[in-house]
Amino acid sequence: MSWGQRERNKKKWIFILSAVLAVAVIAAVIVIAVMLNKKEKPADADVPSSVNTAKVITMRDSSLGEIWVPVREELAKNSYNPDQIDTRRGLKTYNENGVVVSTVGVDVSYFQKEIDWQKVKADGIDFAMIRLGLRGYGTGAIVMDEDFEYNIKNALEAGLDVGVYFFSQATSPQEAKEEAEYVIDVLKDYEITYPVVFDLEVIRQDNSRTNELSTRTMTEACAAFCKKIKDAGYQPMYYANKKCAVLKYDMAELSDYDLWYVDYNDVFDFPYEFAMWQYTNKGTVDGIEGEVDLNLCFKKYGK
Repeated sequence: MSWGQRERNKKKWIFILSAVLAVAVIAAVIVIAVMLNKKEKPADADVPSSVNTAKVITMRDSSLGEIWVPVREELAKNSYNPDQIDTRRGLKTYNENGVVVSTVGVDVSYFQKEIDWQKVKADGIDFAMIRLGLRGYGTGAIVMDEDFEYNIKNALEAGLDVGVYFFSQATSPQEAKEEAEYVIDVLKDYEITYPVVFDLEVIRQDNSRTNELSTRTMTEACAAFCKKIKDAGYQPMYYANKKCAVLKYDMAELSDYDLWYVDYNDVFDFPYEFAMWQYTNKGTVDGIEGEVDLNLCFKKYGK
């Protein structure tokens, strides 16, 4: 092979290698772009307030960061318009055609100490959700809230509608039924008009008996409690924030029961139907020492 031929072959191979390298670079750029695009926040996740039309639910997790969960089409959606919510003195109302169609309430336990329920009623509060009792997260023992009897007696005498909630630490449907039976037995001495609520919250303690509860177990426990309450003639309800409702419960299996939804943002971004909204844990109400949870109820219960 002559020197000229060698040079021509050399240039040929340089051209081929350059072309291959260019193709490889372009392919790498395309792969990186696709991966970045997959990590971008879906556009629908930015839909404001009326998220019943959104296709994803966004949440933050301490370990995983931001989570995107597809909206389940089979679940009933809420139709609340945030523009119809008014706030005066920290108390929210929901209005339709200029008419208030909601009620506002507090939820309390012995943590609120001695409450002057006459002052609470005079301050514009319509209803009270009172903790009836709890199951210990370590021992599993069921006990009555220390101030339950005082609170329910005086709230009813002040003319408020009253519901109750039970702080559950049930680890099975059988334990949830036991809790419901306890609640029903206590309530036989009182006439309540608002729901009886299953409030199962995971306690992040080393000795918490609910640390490892699966979605299946939590859902079955909630359903067992609510069915028992309904069969006794009361209105059942369950309590959950967005993460718990979406990830820890199968809401399709709880569709027969009302949800008491917890979200401390000014505007909720939860697509599914709920009956009551706990919108702050920093409310102030005359007659209650310190801060108290406030709730907006969209559904008509009571008298």
